[in-house]
Amino acid sequence: MTPPTPGDRAREALLLCLGVPFLGILFGGVYSVPAILLSRGRDPWLSVLLLSGLALTVFGVGSLLRIPAGHLGGVYVVVAVAFFVVRRAFGGLERNLEHFGVVHLFALVLVTFARAAMLVQRHP
Repeated sequence: MTPPTPGDRAREALLLCLGVPFLGILFGGVYSVPAILLSRGRDPWLSVLLLSGLALTVFGVGSLLRIPAGHLGGVYVVVAVAFFVVRRAFGGLERNLEHFGVVHLFALVLVTFARAAMLVQRHP
């Protein structure tokens, strides 16, 4: 396998910078709308469904990136705490889809940082 050229790395970095925010907001809405409809906007079921969506994102993307499950568990705990902080700071998430989108974006960014840290540890 040939080593990546600087152009390949620049293309990957651009895709990452554009793709992560887009997917974060998009999947935040994709998870929020069905969760609100299923739970009728009432807690604790809304929180359970949204946290399940976050778990699906963190562990799904992390397993595709071959990040160890222990690291993904730590990322999920941080994201779950961020979820409850956002919920406490801005009120219920049933009226504000964009707040969950931000938490979902944060989850994707943390998974990306976990992958980058793993690569740096492997190749100092």
